Amino acid sequence: MAGARGIKSHVALFRPLLSSCACHRAHQAKKKDKIMTMDPKEITYDMVNKKLKEVLMTRGKKGTDKQEQVEMLHYLSTVAKGQAQRFELLGQLVSSLFDLNPTMATHLKTSLWKKCVIHLLEMVKLLEDNPHIKVDDTIEMLSEDRAEQPAEGSEVR
Repeated sequence: MAGARGIKSHVALFRPLLSSCACHRAHQAKKKDKIMTMDPKEITYDMVNKKLKEVLMTRGKKGTDKQEQVEMLHYLSTVAKGQAQRFELLGQLVSSLFDLNPTMATHLKTSLWKKCVIHLLEMVKLLEDNPHIKVDDTIEMLSEDRAEQPAEGSEVR
């Protein structure tokens, strides 16, 4: 028992050093993103668009937490303003789920594959229910700076 108590005292000695470490402070300070703590009613179309662009700009960069990006995209898809924005977010979410696979040489984990299928089926349902939403892969997503939700029923690409 004396050994266990000795380890606890050593941990207590190093705790102040750990808390002064910049990387530890950054990890501790890393809280949920502001948009995730807001009331969903306060979140606007433009806020969702900006956060989506922010996530996409960091995608693939070294040090980016892929799981965190997936969680953010999933959250954004739940607070999307309009079906077209939700469709766009679901597409990016599916793509990000594939990023969680460590290598292209192996198959996707079954749990991830099921999530992808669920989101793809949601996308198909959105397209069936909203014929004004058109899928066009020739349009550059980040070049489209729409600050407001398109009018209900207007064609959206």
